[in-house]
Amino acid sequence: MYSVLKNDVLKLNKNWQAIGVISVREAIDMLFSGSATALDCDQGSMTPTKLDDWLKLSVRDQDDFIQTVRYKIRAPRVVITVRYDKLIVRLPKLTLKNLRKRDKDTCIYSGKKLKDNEMSIEHIIPQSKGGKTVWENVALADRSINSRRSNKPLEDLGLKLRFKPFAPKPALPSEFIENKERYPEWEMFLKV
Repeated sequence: MYSVLKNDVLKLNKNWQAIGVISVREAIDMLFSGSATALDCDQGSMTPTKLDDWLKLSVRDQDDFIQTVRYKIRAPRVVITVRYDKLIVRLPKLTLKNLRKRDKDTCIYSGKKLKDNEMSIEHIIPQSKGGKTVWENVALADRSINSRRSNKPLEDLGLKLRFKPFAPKPALPSEFIENKERYPEWEMFLKV
């Protein structure tokens, strides 16, 4: 059964910088504890709103809401922490999507632009020989080359690296957050 309490809410630090995504349930808890205000976005204006005033807001057609015995409470889409002002940068997760971005869809051995069905994740030092799944040891490779190589030394197959795998630069949380529901309230806080 669908529950509005599980919907995503963008969490901002007190400087209005995106720091993460929480659930409506967590956002409501933060509002009740006084550790956050909700952002009321209406016709181009944005107003930080404390819990007492938030509970008085009417529910518009585009709003999700929580139904209580007596009230309909608008579900927040953005909350702003009251005291937290940190902005922690981090490395992107090592995923195929991020690896494709780093390697520009190019095979580390042949330099060929790879199609989706040709791609595989290659461990430069094979896992069977102690290689770890870290940015500095993985790259995109043509599936046929990766399969042929198995765990053999590169030299045995005449393969050479076209570039040295590297960890991408750390990035702001706003670069990782996805606006899956396409909430317009999130757009100005996220890098597109």
